[in-house]
Amino acid sequence: MSKYKEQIDKIRFSYSGLSNFAGCRHAWYLTYLEKHDRDGNAFSDYGLLVHETLEKFFRDELQAFELSDYYLDNYDRMMVHPFPGFIDGKKYLEQGWQFFNNFSFDKDKYEVLIIEDKIDVDLEKYNLVVKPDLVLKDKETGRVILMDYKTSVLWKNSKIAKKDKEKLEGYKKQMNLYSKYLRTIGVNVDECWLWFVRQETDQIYKFDILSEDEEILQSWIDETVEKINEEEEFPPTINNFFCRELCSVSQFCKYKP
Repeated sequence: MSKYKEQIDKIRFSYSGLSNFAGCRHAWYLTYLEKHDRDGNAFSDYGLLVHETLEKFFRDELQAFELSDYYLDNYDRMMVHPFPGFIDGKKYLEQGWQFFNNFSFDKDKYEVLIIEDKIDVDLEKYNLVVKPDLVLKDKETGRVILMDYKTSVLWKNSKIAKKDKEKLEGYKKQMNLYSKYLRTIGVNVDECWLWFVRQETDQIYKFDILSEDEEILQSWIDETVEKINEEEEFPPTINNFFCRELCSVSQFCKYKP
């Protein structure tokens, strides 16, 4: 059992936190045990801008025709970190504008159940928190839809690369986690939608919740929490791109390349 057990017992685990441990244990240690302030990056800034714009639409604070102007007007305010030199930031700006300028969604067909709400889940061995982007209920069919916005591009010419298939499986795992624990507050998800904002085609990827996927998910959660409880050293995973561009606690990391 880890010497940090007392601290770990107080943690409310999230999907991102569990994934971060799998990605780099030392970054997880700096974040959740050392509790250093986290810094963002251009990719997280962009994601926050997209989420904020869509949230305002589903909260009836903006109409569809106002989204592209809101996106452009707030781009400089939200984008406080520069993109890496090999990333075309102007392309991100243009793709987001195209998405919101051509935005079309018949909101009247749905009842909004949840928008960006944190839901605490208290379990026997550990506690969790889930925060879905959006949960809708189809007024005609009664089907409940769990939706998540993504700013990555997975499909190119309707094809998906192997590394992006792995990323997609991670997204599906996240949605399965949300779906499983939304039931604790009486919300039974029938279908999941991943909305890929920057893709030109195949923007919405839909899939159903399967019991076998939830079993795999639960095993992953249990195993990851067990590893956290057993870890003593929290070694780093050195990856130049992650360490330099994505890690939110890299400024505190003695292993940073």
